[in-house]
Amino acid sequence: MIDWLRKEFLFHRKVFYINYGMMIVYLIWFSSYSGSLNAYFSVAALMSGIMPVTFQAREDRFRLTALTALLPLSRDGVIRAKYATLWLLMGVGILFSLVVPFVSPLAKISPASLFSSGHPIAFLLLLNIATSFLFPFIIRFGWMGTMVFMVVIQLAGAVLFLISVLLRGQANPFRSVMRAMMGSIRYLMGHPITVSWVLLAAVAVFLLQYLSLKTSQFIYRRKDL
Repeated sequence: MIDWLRKEFLFHRKVFYINYGMMIVYLIWFSSYSGSLNAYFSVAALMSGIMPVTFQAREDRFRLTALTALLPLSRDGVIRAKYATLWLLMGVGILFSLVVPFVSPLAKISPASLFSSGHPIAFLLLLNIATSFLFPFIIRFGWMGTMVFMVVIQLAGAVLFLISVLLRGQANPFRSVMRAMMGSIRYLMGHPITVSWVLLAAVAVFLLQYLSLKTSQFIYRRKDL
């Protein structure tokens, strides 16, 4: 797997340098433009999540997925390597997001405020929820899996909206789900960072990524290369 990761970096190194260079420049500009932690971490999560999709799109463009069948690596091993790449790329994005307010003299975000509330934990959890649901679609459909994922989300939203119209009143499930989601996000962002809170978040991240990994392995075993 180490050899796979090294080859991944060598193949994508130019994209790696360009994308993360642009990410750093944009985060420096954004942190100097807005002092909102919510906005800053939302942008950082979006940019950190885009990086693995960019790498997968390049692999589809150069048809590297079929070539992996020639490597001395099982299909489950290929998926483990892809997820290791995903975690490394997200880790780099998270690291840059946390470092920029400390090193940029233009930042309006106080470095102390980064860890005075649960914003980093919420950022980490939301990023992992998004990637853990998205990545199996990418494994199955390639980079077009991003579009399939968005269509599924939109269809789910349309179904929930239709249910809310049919069940008018305060007790309809759509409003209950939306209230629960917004309440959970506000709770995560407002909760102070404690050791137990960090451990609970780590367990949640592990379970989400483990289930996503096993789902992707199941899909990839049956995928036609």
